Amino acid sequence: MYQIIIENKLSSYENVHDKLSGNCHLKLHLSEKGQVNNIQIESGDGQICHRINDVIDEIGEFPMPLQPEVIEKLQMIRLTVRL
Repeated sequence: MYQIIIENKLSSYENVHDKLSGNCHLKLHLSEKGQVNNIQIESGDGQICHRINDVIDEIGEFPMPLQPEVIEKLQMIRLTVRL
């Protein structure tokens, strides 16, 4: 779900897919309310990872479920975003 949010935001930028291709592996650390606490780039194309980092900063807050046990599992997410 979070990967789709990021990819949709990326694709909303004009010609982003024409300019960039590759992938980025990252860890996303969220608060209990879904606010981005930390973005940790693990590997991937530097230009793509930089752009994804910017997009995540713009998103700022991701939707979180109501169940505390599910929230706890979603506070650290590993993602691979491919363009």
